[in-house]
Amino acid sequence: MKKFILLVACIIWPYFECLADLSPLKVTFIDVGHGDSILIQTPDDGIEGNGKYEGKMILIDGGESSEGRRVIIPYLKFHNINKDKPIDFLIMTHAHSDHIGGLIPVIQACHVNAILDPGYKARTRQYKTFCKLAKKEPNCRFYSPLVGTLIRKEGDNLDWGSELEVRVLNSEQEAEDPNNTSIVIWINYGEVSLLFVGDAEGKERKDSPDVLKFVEKDLVEQFGRKLKSTFLKVGHHGSESSSTNVFIDAVSPKYVIIPAGNKKFSGTVLPDKSVIKRYEVRGVKIYRTDRDDQKKKSSETAGDDHIVIISDGTMQGTNIKYEDEKI
Repeated sequence: MKKFILLVACIIWPYFECLADLSPLKVTFIDVGHGDSILIQTPDDGIEGNGKYEGKMILIDGGESSEGRRVIIPYLKFHNINKDKPIDFLIMTHAHSDHIGGLIPVIQACHVNAILDPGYKARTRQYKTFCKLAKKEPNCRFYSPLVGTLIRKEGDNLDWGSELEVRVLNSEQEAEDPNNTSIVIWINYGEVSLLFVGDAEGKERKDSPDVLKFVEKDLVEQFGRKLKSTFLKVGHHGSESSSTNVFIDAVSPKYVIIPAGNKKFSGTVLPDKSVIKRYEVRGVKIYRTDRDDQKKKSSETAGDDHIVIISDGTMQGTNIKYEDEKI
């Protein structure tokens, strides 16, 4: 009997030891002022090539080019992401400067294994430079357009490790507004889910929040209750063109993150107060990268309000905080 117990212990002990060394899922909303940049670090068990807990690095968007150099690259280097430790997936949600700009110096400074692009052919110098660098990056796969290359259709999975369910819910080559070409990513890890919507919109600014159009309409109609998420990266920096009532209720987030930086659009500083109120009345906890930015110039708002989510896949083992905040 003692020999049997010893044998069982020898078999299962490495498993428990591995779990003890397992790093959590970590998602950092890098404060790039007005713009998006999100670093995702998937769980890692230290065992390479087993298809699970592989410790992948994913970067979604890069803010403006100046913030890529001034904020993102130093942040990545601090986390030992460089030419020796590559970015596994670099995702450009859409070709507006506050999303694509900072990715250009990142590609120049870091090694990237795969680059994802919705495929909207923007006629900007930035987009042309981005594509040129993506095609020249050594040993890098450039998926442009994303649908039809890496995935067959919207709703398909990305392989970031078998412990995660990762789906592309939107990626369009054509739209009247490039915001609505945005790559939309949904991640599920155990009891915890996260939805990243780029600048996807749900209505015109002048419309009532009860109107449902564009990408938010497509997402609600196609995925319905499957949109439900613990965390939501709010669309278009909290603009009145996003966060319709129907969409918010479909996602039903407990927490939302709004990347913003005291920049005016059509005379309004984002996020719109009306959008904030729509989340507040539902009891949603709001985190923003523009704390105290109202006293600063828009060019001086980046770098001090990084927001971090850490999760072991359970609600009890999940927390969100400002990086400089003690728990």
